[in-house]
Amino acid sequence: MATLIRLLALGPALLLGFAPQAGEYQLKGELLVRFADFVVYPEGTFADEDSPFVIGVFGDDPFGALLEQTTEARRVKGRRIEVRRFASLADLAAFDALHVLFVPQSERPNYREVFDALEGQPVLTVGEEATFARDRGMINLTITEARPHLEIANHRAEAVGLRISPQLLSISEILHTDAPAP
Repeated sequence: MATLIRLLALGPALLLGFAPQAGEYQLKGELLVRFADFVVYPEGTFADEDSPFVIGVFGDDPFGALLEQTTEARRVKGRRIEVRRFASLADLAAFDALHVLFVPQSERPNYREVFDALEGQPVLTVGEEATFARDRGMINLTITEARPHLEIANHRAEAVGLRISPQLLSISEILHTDAPAP
């Protein structure tokens, strides 16, 4: 927990010296990796002990090489991290070993189809658009004034067998319903 709190507190410091876009996505990439440490996946999620932890990006990729740089030589839950990009819903639906999926704001018109493709699967969905967590996503991650803000629809994570730690929930705004954004 201390690591995540420090990371969240260091948001502005992490952004210094970077172009605004690059800094924002460097921080978001780091948080995607950190979220995994605060989520318990259901038994049987991984095919075997050598299976990688897979972080995916759907559609337009705002990270470029930053996500690979962030995950290089790191491990999540003792597993190497693999980054996958999904250009289409068919690619996403055909892949069954996904653990975290980032859906950028540009893909808002495709939310329904993305969530339908993942229906019932223990995949932590993370977005960056104001209504993401209210539109069936699990975590909405926004950066305001160089500081991360999290909205978590924990009931959705629990519905697919994911348990988000109380430490992460305690530093987030918890959404209890699927009410539209104000």
